[in-house]
Amino acid sequence: MQELKNVTASYSTEAVKMAIAQSTLNKTQIEAILSAKGLTGETLKTTTAELAQVTSTNALSASQAGATALERPAKNGASFNKKSLHKEVIPPADSFLSEQHI
Repeated sequence: MQELKNVTASYSTEAVKMAIAQSTLNKTQIEAILSAKGLTGETLKTTTAELAQVTSTNALSASQAGATALERPAKNGASFNKKSLHKEVIPPADSFLSEQHI
């Protein structure tokens, strides 16, 4: 748990929650991360439940997309940079979630 705290220390709680919301993490993994960020009690419980709902939808969408869609480049060759939309760079959730951290 200490290593998970160290890895997430440089990110705000909001940035970590946004990263989780873009992932396919399970409820146990989400709870471990949020607990390491200092959430406790009812706040930890409700935030974990809300994010678990989002990530389960992400996992379902990813599995459906993988089964039915082909990846294509943009028509005009433009690329979309998610980082440009955020003042704080949101880390990919898997960057602080490996078996060694939890």
